[in-house]
Amino acid sequence: MKFKPQRLPFEEYKQIYSRVPRFCVDLIIQTKDGVILTKRDIEPYRGMWHLPGGTLLLRELINSAAKRIAKDEVGIKIKVEKQLGLMEFTKFLPKVRPKHT
Repeated sequence: MKFKPQRLPFEEYKQIYSRVPRFCVDLIIQTKDGVILTKRDIEPYRGMWHLPGGTLLLRELINSAAKRIAKDEVGIKIKVEKQLGLMEFTKFLPKVRPKHT
């Protein structure tokens, strides 16, 4: 039996989203013309350019999330070449500096 990721109702999502850690995926989509950027239509940084990205859904694989996000945000199908790394943001932890790995 294959599990299909599902979205929560928006109000429930907002309530949970504000209180728990989230795993997000940002995409670097390279084309013959360069890297694809999108303009944010939500806060923070509404109207600013950024890499396409989004939150993993429950039980979703990282590569599947990347493909879904590319389709949802840019309207294209992608092939995941590799994962470049991860970043840990510790904004809410006292006296801890952000780390990159």
